Amino acid sequence: MQPEANTILKGDSFLYEFSLSQNDLDAFVSMSGDCNDIHHDELAATESPIGPKTVPGMLTAMVFSRVLGTMFPGHGTVYRSQSLDFRRPVRIGEKYVASFCVQEVIPERHRAVIDTIVAEKQTGEVCLCGTAVVINLRRL
Repeated sequence: MQPEANTILKGDSFLYEFSLSQNDLDAFVSMSGDCNDIHHDELAATESPIGPKTVPGMLTAMVFSRVLGTMFPGHGTVYRSQSLDFRRPVRIGEKYVASFCVQEVIPERHRAVIDTIVAEKQTGEVCLCGTAVVINLRRL
C-alpha cells in the first residue's frame, strides 16, 4: 500500500540530500541516448568550458520527480509543469541538497506551485532551480 499524500500549505518546505553515482549516469545515458562527451569522456570534458566530467542536467532534475511523486507532497502527485535553470555543473559522487518550498496551493484545482532547487551541500551554491506545478488528485 502506498502512503497517502499529506496536505500541504503555502510556506511548507522539504529537504532531500542525495548524490549521483556513475551507475546512475550510465543508466541515464543508456535510456536517454544523451552520450555527450562531457558526461563520459574526462579529457573532452576537461577541455570544455564547464570543466571536469559532469552529470547530465536532466538526470539531476530527476530528483525533483523522485521527491514530489513519493515524499513531498507524496504518492498521487503528478507534474503539470516544471521550469529548469541550470546554473552550475553537478558531479558524480558529490553531495547535494534538493529543496522544495510551496509558493501557492490551489485546493479547488488540486494544484500546488513549488519552488525547486538543487544546491551543493558543502557550499550552498545553487546548481539547478525552477518551479514545479503539481496536481494531486487525493488532496491538496
